Amino acid sequence: MNYRTRFAQTAFLFVFLLMCTYLFSLYKYKLEEKKLQTINNNISYSEGEAPQELSDNISENLIQYKTGQASSSEVKVAEAEDAASKSSILGIKSSSRGGQAITKKTTEKPVQGSVAMDWWSEARYVFPIGAVAKVTEVNSGRSFMIKRTFGTNHADCEALTINDTNIIKSIWGGWSWDRKSVVIEVNGKRIAASIAAMPHAGLDNYPSGATVSNRSGGYGTGDNLDEVKGNGMDGVIDVHFKNSKTHGTDKVDPQHQAAIAQAVGK
Repeated sequence: MNYRTRFAQTAFLFVFLLMCTYLFSLYKYKLEEKKLQTINNNISYSEGEAPQELSDNISENLIQYKTGQASSSEVKVAEAEDAASKSSILGIKSSSRGGQAITKKTTEKPVQGSVAMDWWSEARYVFPIGAVAKVTEVNSGRSFMIKRTFGTNHADCEALTINDTNIIKSIWGGWSWDRKSVVIEVNGKRIAASIAAMPHAGLDNYPSGATVSNRSGGYGTGDNLDEVKGNGMDGVIDVHFKNSKTHGTDKVDPQHQAAIAQAVGK
């Protein structure tokens, strides 16, 4: 056998072995890629689809594996970490009990304290004419219901029932112009306010809006500011909010504002 024949045989054998090695590597690569795809499809999330950054991380790990920069076990670990990160982003806490994963959503409790709400820009819209509100007197902690029926510079209100009227009188020790700190709960808001519990400008026995004389509180003749009937109250009481004014002076009342400040956060 001459030199050329031996060279040809050796070259053929080398090419054959090279092709076998390439085909084996290609088969192994396809097999591992299929396993990774199965792992990818089996990842489940507690809520919605995975955020884009998590999918990108998994794709990056897959690329690293294909290029020989990461093993299949490293990819699995990275995917598990991605799933845990996704739960953290969605605000879900996981715990283990009896070998099973338990997911819980975290929630925040709403702020309970009252706020000083400007009468002109907000409070008069949150507590409009016709709205019913719960009132809690700060010092005693006792509550009653009122309805806003009149008022522009502040809210003119009436006790909703005779029982509410009796509670008001017991808190103030009868009818009184004394300002007391209160919290108004209406339309999902808690608003710091001040009330002077002296009914005025109305008579319970006459139609609302009619012109009557001898109105309560020494208000003489005028429109009857008494809409809620049978509540044991003649006329309305004043409910003040931040920056509201009296109807008589058209000015902010310092005593009401001081009482409002004391109700903030209650």
